[in-house]
Amino acid sequence: MKGGALCIWSLTAAIHKLDGCDIILASEDAAEVQSLLYQNILLWQGFAQHYQSLNIKRWKLRPKHRDMEEIYKAVLRTKINCRHTSCFQDESYLGQIKQVATHCHPSTVLLRIFQRIILRLGQKWQDMRTVSS
Repeated sequence: MKGGALCIWSLTAAIHKLDGCDIILASEDAAEVQSLLYQNILLWQGFAQHYQSLNIKRWKLRPKHRDMEEIYKAVLRTKINCRHTSCFQDESYLGQIKQVATHCHPSTVLLRIFQRIILRLGQKWQDMRTVSS
């Protein structure tokens, strides 16, 4: 449990650090972010390997794990803040569209995507209003 918390904390701490920095990182910030991302990658891979050997489906290596590895390797060399240049939000949006589109009939897919995305956004706004009041 502590190892899982440390794995999640290291990624959260790296994101928090990147959110507070400009597009070009200071050397100290780049070194800290690299260290945190490296810890996260090592812990995640260790958990994935451990649970795979036990034949338990946890800590699966995801496609973005490879992107994290590339970011970790490049952050100290380039000192570019990846939070200013990444497209993770776009990928999430495309994933939402795909989730809606796979449940629609091909002849009405475009219409249904727009209708359901509008419904989903409306529901999120309604939930936000409810939570904030």
